Amino acid sequence: MIGWEIPADETILDAWLEVDEDGMTDLGTGMTWIADDQTGYNFSYGLWRNVTADFFGGSLSLDAHHAVGRLNDFETLAPTLQGWNMGGTPNVWVVSDLSGVTGPINGTGREASGGIVPLGAVDGNNLIATMDNQALPQGVHAWLESPGFAIPNVINGFNLTFHHWYHLHTYSAPSGYGDGSWVEASLDGGASWVYLVPDGGYDNQIAHSAPVPSGASGSGFGVWASPNASRWQAASFNLDNLQGLNNASSIKFRFSVWTDPNSPVQRPGWFIDEVNLTNQGADLGAWFHGNLTSYYADGAESYLMFPVNLSNASGPIMLDYAVDFDMEGDIYDNFRWDWAVSNFTWNPFS
Repeated sequence: MIGWEIPADETILDAWLEVDEDGMTDLGTGMTWIADDQTGYNFSYGLWRNVTADFFGGSLSLDAHHAVGRLNDFETLAPTLQGWNMGGTPNVWVVSDLSGVTGPINGTGREASGGIVPLGAVDGNNLIATMDNQALPQGVHAWLESPGFAIPNVINGFNLTFHHWYHLHTYSAPSGYGDGSWVEASLDGGASWVYLVPDGGYDNQIAHSAPVPSGASGSGFGVWASPNASRWQAASFNLDNLQGLNNASSIKFRFSVWTDPNSPVQRPGWFIDEVNLTNQGADLGAWFHGNLTSYYADGAESYLMFPVNLSNASGPIMLDYAVDFDMEGDIYDNFRWDWAVSNFTWNPFS
């Protein structure tokens, strides 16, 4: 179709365009086109312009203008974790809102294949899970690797925290020696990893046949596992004293899960949400002039001076500060802010 003509002085009251993929008859320049044809003859001959058969599995559609990108139907997209990598046993980790789990509600969870899973995320809609709608099978060793995070200059209260729910097969607690999950860290971009112990420790021990991560105590090392669903719990790792931290520039984390190849029971697995890395940093300081236990002394006079580089500043410049004082005031006791250029001629702020 090239276009149409409208007689002069006429008004269009109604118009429509019909596009049907079920029948495009031969107009002499190509063969008949049939939707979902598997023979390979569609568009084998003839020409078409500004349309494509590449977007929707062979169906004909308008082509996208290459200056503004392409539009797809998004029907086959799946949520993923940006910057995170999944390793080990494939197809274990998924981003899920758990809407596909339809079993009966059991307290704060829902009955699913192999046990109890959470009703949903701790916050928001999505969480990360191991096979959200089926039990984690035997012989799994999979991990979820975070992107690298910059290490702050001042380490103080440097903590990894997250919420998690786990239901992994173990024969008892606290020494079930079955399946398990744990966390590792890397200070060299993922070239090597070291086992981390959470605040308060893990609540179980893994089977002696499980691979032992560097830094763990040996076979049967501590992991998270429970004969029953753990429900949502908060986990915290203080990293202030992690060996090598002060000499590194970034840190990565790895969430690992392992199931015994000979396990007689398959449980739902591990569900993680709200992963945070925080650092308190340097303690807040203040300039104090006075007496914390009694009256301040008479005749005191002192100052605190600090330089500020304003060479790149423009527009109005404002000074904001926080102060707490208990002074006599009037003509006797007071404090003030002064300013000077290059330490010459001090002037009070108005």
